[in-house]
Amino acid sequence: MLRTEPSGDALVSFAALANSIAYRVLNGPNAFTIVGKIKNWARSRDLAAITQPALITTGEDVEVTLDCHQTIRDGIGGKARLVVMPGCSHMIMMEQPTDYNSLARDFLAEC
Repeated sequence: MLRTEPSGDALVSFAALANSIAYRVLNGPNAFTIVGKIKNWARSRDLAAITQPALITTGEDVEVTLDCHQTIRDGIGGKARLVVMPGCSHMIMMEQPTDYNSLARDFLAEC
């Protein structure tokens, strides 16, 4: 999930998530054991309703498979771009903040 030392802010967020009743009810005990209310929640058929430009980012070493990200990108009704950040896991914004922020700024400028 994160390949760098977490910042103090990240640790606070992680602790809040670990203690979140809502997370356990909706998701389950963790991101790998989804047994909560969202277990069968699927929104892929609604992706076409997204008509604004979309930027989808992921790391190359993340638990969500690339084909899942591609399905999301291809299902979006508007222009969608998928960027895979090399050497990153799930939290690319913390692992490569300069590159991530540049990518986000460039995308927003294009919009």
